[in-house]
Amino acid sequence: MKKPTLGKGPKLSVRETVVPCQPLKRVSYFTGQMLSADDFTVEQDYHLEKHRRHNRLCHGVGVVQGLKVSVAKDSTGGTVVVEPGFAIDPVGNEIQLCDPVRLPLGAWRVPIYVLLRFKEISTNPVTAPPGSTGGEDAGVVFSRIEEGYEVLLSPDVQGQDCAPAVLPLARLVRIGKAWQVDKKYKTPRNH
Repeated sequence: MKKPTLGKGPKLSVRETVVPCQPLKRVSYFTGQMLSADDFTVEQDYHLEKHRRHNRLCHGVGVVQGLKVSVAKDSTGGTVVVEPGFAIDPVGNEIQLCDPVRLPLGAWRVPIYVLLRFKEISTNPVTAPPGSTGGEDAGVVFSRIEEGYEVLLSPDVQGQDCAPAVLPLARLVRIGKAWQVDKKYKTPRNH
């Protein structure tokens, strides 16, 4: 949003103040300030969002390296294999797979997409101090957040479970009884 403002002095001028569509907020520290968990969360969120913006706008979205998808034939009808690699998702999160991921294909009858999604996992449960918030169980809070991922199979890239922050890695099609990677599908690549 732009707000016109009048300049001061003998020569009046009109300036525009630009406020981004989703302004970032950071803590404004001062001596004697009492800080709470919310203040530290705001500080982390500020730096995380700046980093995500940098990734999206300066580096782009897509596979940076690796993450090759293949189909291994087996007695269950096939298994999707996603090789280790690194990507930036549409939100700007960095996703690194250090080990291959294997998923059974099952009884799908339609083409399916292999999708990668960033996922945060609460870890390190501790006893909650009196008056604290958070945690799934009464009296427990999680003191750490682990950054991870999940690999999904879906017939729709834009499905309710998928959008907006998934990165499609491949499209699989069934030819007869065998699954194969669709060679015509273009995986988003980071530039």
